[in-house]
Amino acid sequence: MEYLLPFIVSAVLSALLAPPMLSLAQRYKFLDKANERKVHTGTKPYLGGAAIFAAFSVTSMLFLREDPRLPYLLGGGGFYFVLGLVDDRVDLPARVKLIAELAVTFFIVWLGMRQGLLLENPFGRIGFQPFFMWLSIPFSVLWIVGIANAVNLIDGLDAMASGVVLIACIALSVAALINPVISFSPFLLVLAGSIAGYIRYNLYPARIIMGDSGALFLGYAIAFISLSSFVNPNRSIFLSLIPPAMALFVPIFDTLAAICRRSINGRHIFAPDKNHLHHCLLERGYSHPKAVRIVWAASAGFGGVSLLLSELIYKQIYLALALLALVVAWAVYYALASGFLVKLPGSKTMAQTAVADDKIKKAQ
Repeated sequence: MEYLLPFIVSAVLSALLAPPMLSLAQRYKFLDKANERKVHTGTKPYLGGAAIFAAFSVTSMLFLREDPRLPYLLGGGGFYFVLGLVDDRVDLPARVKLIAELAVTFFIVWLGMRQGLLLENPFGRIGFQPFFMWLSIPFSVLWIVGIANAVNLIDGLDAMASGVVLIACIALSVAALINPVISFSPFLLVLAGSIAGYIRYNLYPARIIMGDSGALFLGYAIAFISLSSFVNPNRSIFLSLIPPAMALFVPIFDTLAAICRRSINGRHIFAPDKNHLHHCLLERGYSHPKAVRIVWAASAGFGGVSLLLSELIYKQIYLALALLALVVAWAVYYALASGFLVKLPGSKTMAQTAVADDKIKKAQ
């Protein structure tokens, strides 16, 4: 009951806040307009992320105000939320957003390590800790920024990104509860509740969407929580983050594939395209709801692998690494065999691509 009550309160709060946010979005024109990159037609109110962020913040302050990680979660999460909200409104250049994310996240990680909330040594107890700490900082920064943007990139269909993060929260919570080596974070349940209450309004056809503000906040929150919960001083930070990475494998895979695809096709890595995983599923004839269910099922499957890895990583390390290598090899094979890394039908024409790339260069 100690952990269940925060989940229930956050779920109720986000469910109650979603309709007012819908009204505010319509009143003040926070509307996501359809374009050639978007799947939806017409306009969609995008203040759903505000309901999630508010529910998470209020519930955390009510039940977890003594937790030393709270200022970092709300401070960093607030920054990512506001950054996404501004981007939703004025469409910030990708490079500007990335620089801001790296700078603020570096400051948060540095403070977190000074307070002993994040693991300082990427190699466990091996080596001279003060020296290796400086290797852990950039890795932690890239983990948080990478997951935040991966969740944002996969937010292309109604309830897809929110569902993927909800499944990851459940998987990571179960992994922590069944494995005493992993520090359980009640923030995971608060985050899960904040999504669960909102997601009914986000199911296809969505009445309201998260926008970049909600997606970036969710990505930051689960990345920071996993970084402060799954690391273990007796193990390398790299090994300790394998279970969370597997639970979030779908957005990570989609993002890495997008970077590779754009590089192979001679495009800027910040250039948007319609060849993400959900676009490919729609291109193959799956309906919007079915494409979302497929991605959810894949996330649940990788969540199951995450549970297995969370056990093996501390008991049978070589077996865990072999399983990880097998999953990664399968993902690479799937990406190559399905054409996920090349230009697919329905992509922009060469002329459209050139125009888009020119706009990106000018914006930067």
